[in-house]
Amino acid sequence: MYVRFGRDAGHANCASNFFRNVADLGWPRHLLPQPWNLFMRAVVRESGAIEFRRPPYVPGGTVTLKVLCPVLVVVSACPDDCYPTNGGDGSVRAISVVIKPGRETSPETSQAEP
Repeated sequence: MYVRFGRDAGHANCASNFFRNVADLGWPRHLLPQPWNLFMRAVVRESGAIEFRRPPYVPGGTVTLKVLCPVLVVVSACPDDCYPTNGGDGSVRAISVVIKPGRETSPETSQAEP
């Protein structure tokens, strides 16, 4: 995709961001999960064309997820600098990730009680 816009063939992408972040874990290269971009808005039109838009999120917004099984979460900045999907201006954005084990999923409560 990036070469089409005149970017270098080695331009960062979702897959390279993922593998760079899990390199120390020995993650198998053939198990590349599909990225879920919370901050991207791409609408598929009836014609099949994809329309890329600025994200609807505003600073200070939150997203809450509840996981029901063990997960590996990798957070990275999308390197897309060709479309307005990430705000369109390329400026740095601060994020914070807060992980709160739920009562039913915390290691202390998942063990059988004596």
